Amino acid sequence: MRRSVDTRVLLTTYTNALAAALRENLSLVLDGDEELLERVDVTTVNAGPGE
Repeated sequence: MRRSVDTRVLLTTYTNALAAALRENLSLVLDGDEELLERVDVTTVNAGPGE
């Protein structure tokens, strides 16, 4: 993600609880880099558009 400023990541799971945990721990992996965090979408397979 650091190599290309327009790269985005979609991280999908089956449960809301896991999605929330992934969002929280992703901040640790990315060292709290808000710019990188904004480029990662964490969602569930059942989420509708914009959720």
